[in-house]
Amino acid sequence: MIGASEVGSCRPLVPEGHHVSKGDEVAVFAYGGSIMTTLFRRGAIAFDQDLLTNTARGSETRVNYGSSLGRATRLAPAGTRGDFLGREQEDGDGLGPMD
Repeated sequence: MIGASEVGSCRPLVPEGHHVSKGDEVAVFAYGGSIMTTLFRRGAIAFDQDLLTNTARGSETRVNYGSSLGRATRLAPAGTRGDFLGREQEDGDGLGPMD
């Protein structure tokens, strides 16, 4: 999961394609809500229709903690979990919360 806390929006200050130099101010972060992004392996989830519709329109979808994002399309074998390269990891491998 990737998150940005208390960032409501980001406003670019430099038009696309313009040259910038090291140290130039290129954007302003505005105070506001937080954003979280959840990553899934390709094909691991069938997304809910509202997410698909809003994404096709280029719109965000506001969800609350615990809201449905979709349904799993496959399950990992018991006692394993996949890493981001598609390899299976065993419990107790020191890589995270399942240890």
